[in-house]
Amino acid sequence: MRTSAAYDKVCSVACLILYVHLISSPKFASASAETNALLKWKASFQNQTQPDILTSWTYLPIATNSSRDQKANASPCFWTGISCNAAGSISRINLTNSGIPGNNITGTIPPEIGNLTQLQLLNLSSNHLVGNIPVELGRLTSLGKLILKDNQLSGGIPQELGSLTELEYLDLSTNKLSQSIPSSLGNFLKLHHINASNNKLSQKIPFQFRSLTQLSVLDLSHNGLDREIPTELSNLKSLVTLNLSHNNLSGVIPKSFDELRGLDHIDISYNQFWGPIPNNKAFHEAPIEALKGNKGLCGNVTGFLPCIINPEDKKHSSIYFIL
Repeated sequence: MRTSAAYDKVCSVACLILYVHLISSPKFASASAETNALLKWKASFQNQTQPDILTSWTYLPIATNSSRDQKANASPCFWTGISCNAAGSISRINLTNSGIPGNNITGTIPPEIGNLTQLQLLNLSSNHLVGNIPVELGRLTSLGKLILKDNQLSGGIPQELGSLTELEYLDLSTNKLSQSIPSSLGNFLKLHHINASNNKLSQKIPFQFRSLTQLSVLDLSHNGLDREIPTELSNLKSLVTLNLSHNNLSGVIPKSFDELRGLDHIDISYNQFWGPIPNNKAFHEAPIEALKGNKGLCGNVTGFLPCIINPEDKKHSSIYFIL
């Protein structure tokens, strides 16, 4: 009996040591931080009283005779809109309204979301999120897709987002974002899609966008951007779609746009551009609607008068056009 009692005592001590080691391990701490971040976020939802809003987001310990349902409650990997990688860390959050019918989340994006450091996809589109984009998103350095479109987010685009060097897809469209576009967005060397349309962004397009050599879609339409198009945008040789319509951009479209041979779709309507339309297939084949509403464009494009060069001043290549 003594031997049995001693054995039980040793086993209990060993189990305690193992338990303490487990809960103090970095992996356990990381999983706990991720779970707490999501639960705290859920608690902030202003419409959390709706019975069908993320009811699976509940943490309950796993019983010894655990079933799949019990495991689902114990791990956020089984929660609605959440996916994990092979190591058990949260890698995807998809809470878009189109992905979860009837799920219109109202509230703010919490700073704790910066604890989900293994996140590769964050899709919160088509909800009713308000407030600023938290600067803590800059800690999600594994993020490949960030989709926050169709909400009511306000304030500026955080400069800290420039830390997301793995980002390939960024959609911030249809919000109430204001201020200037941060130059740090030029750090996204893998980015192939930017949509920041339908906001209240102002000032100039950053020349640092010249580094986005993988970019195929750039949509900055329906904002308050001004000044000239930076000539550095002609470095975007992968660009297929460019939409700068409905802004306050002005000046002459850079002649270097002639060299954007991959460009297929453009819309520069309703700005204050003047001067020659680039000698580029996308501009020549664009519908009149994609070019109209400017100060005075000219060129060999249907619906526009040709540019007239002053024969007495050819050496300066002066161009005149008829308004």
